[in-house]
Amino acid sequence: MQKLKSLYFKVKNKLSDGSIDSYHYQIIFYCMFPFALLLFLALEVFIFNNILNNFHSTILTVFELFSGVIFFIINIYLLFFFTRKIVFFFKHKYILLLLSILPTSLFLLIATLFWFSVVLVGIQKIFTLTFNFNMPVLSPYVFLKLVANFSTIIAPITILFLLPIAISLSLNSLLPRPLQKKDISTKQKLTRMSIKLSFILIAIFISYIFSIISIETFASISMLTTLFTFICTPKTILRIFSTQKNIEGKKITDDVLTKFEMIKFVYYEFVFAWSISIYIFNPEKTEDRIKIFFISFFILIITSAAIQWYLKKEKSDFFSKWIVDNEDDEIEKSNGENIKSNKEVSKMIEAIKQYLNKEIFIDGCYAKIIDALICSDGDFFDVKFTSGDKNGTKKRYSASDANFIKSLPDLNKPPQS
Repeated sequence: MQKLKSLYFKVKNKLSDGSIDSYHYQIIFYCMFPFALLLFLALEVFIFNNILNNFHSTILTVFELFSGVIFFIINIYLLFFFTRKIVFFFKHKYILLLLSILPTSLFLLIATLFWFSVVLVGIQKIFTLTFNFNMPVLSPYVFLKLVANFSTIIAPITILFLLPIAISLSLNSLLPRPLQKKDISTKQKLTRMSIKLSFILIAIFISYIFSIISIETFASISMLTTLFTFICTPKTILRIFSTQKNIEGKKITDDVLTKFEMIKFVYYEFVFAWSISIYIFNPEKTEDRIKIFFISFFILIITSAAIQWYLKKEKSDFFSKWIVDNEDDEIEKSNGENIKSNKEVSKMIEAIKQYLNKEIFIDGCYAKIIDALICSDGDFFDVKFTSGDKNGTKKRYSASDANFIKSLPDLNKPPQS
């Protein structure tokens, strides 16, 4: 039970974290919801037809009517819930979410009308059994035919709608971080769409190139791979598209380097999947070659994602032995520690020097702090007594001396006599 509760909150947080990924997950969720409702309606009808509808006594007919009312109320509640969602999505201009939720609302409307007609039939049965009234026979199952027809129409439309959504979801990780949010300006949305379309056009171009390559000409793909490897580096992109100077002296962030390596990795899997279709299967038809390629590419991508997910989930540092600290990193780290240490020493000096020339009362005499020292053995204060039998003499106290700490100016001291 605890695991289910934990899973529920994880899914809920993932769907509402405000990222563009959560936006796509919500669209997929709402697209699949009509099919879940279809199963729920089938369960309702099964219970109603096979358990309740085989009895004809008045009491059981009343129970049948009561069950129909319960199912009707459930569907009314769901219809009201999704209608509110439609209004919310419309107000916030979430067009794709609005389109994805419309089939669910239409389905619920038909299901609600079905259960309403079932309730009317139940009332009719009660009147017929109780008062022997001859009333026109109502048939609620016309709405079930409507549900069946609606399902056959909506299923292929949903699949076609989900295809670009899935492609868009897969491209989210390649976007800059500022564009990976759900709520951004219209200008940023257009920029995000342009970036995704660019990636799609590049993929279509590469797919076309691969589609016209056969086993005899496959070696020519090495030229494309060389070109892609040369271009797909952060510094090359910066040189071509940015106004940055002295690119070689700049340090690229790990996040950007990781994204570029991911793009290269996906491309190499793309080439490997195509080589499988060309060299291992080598079908005569181009369509069969493309099908084999897509199946191979899908298996490679899913396998890579599964391995990555497992290593992250288990938090296992499998590759830790591969990594050693760079000398430059060690020097930078050492310099950073030295700077930090120097700053801390400076703060300590400032802290103890504030007591210079301050008058204190210690060992039964008044004295003035004349010097503050920071040594390897510790921090010390030199004082000169100004009263009593020690007048004019000097003494050194440790900053950790409890008696000396109590005598410092910020504590209460006896007044000067």
